[in-house]
Amino acid sequence: MREGAPTIEIFATYISETAMAILINDGNEEDTWVPKSQLVMDEIPDEMEAGEEYNFIMSEWIATEKGLI
Repeated sequence: MREGAPTIEIFATYISETAMAILINDGNEEDTWVPKSQLVMDEIPDEMEAGEEYNFIMSEWIATEKGLI
């Protein structure tokens, strides 16, 4: 994520992840893949449990593009 880019905090359920992205659900029918490059990773716990809810800070543009806001 570009330094200084606008961010937004999304409260969502953690589903799964790969080396490149995290799968979350913010209450919509569809789960959403968010690239880790668009997340503030130092604000995310090292170990997350599937089905638990967390705050995810991400770039505003990706949240908009993914329909999270």
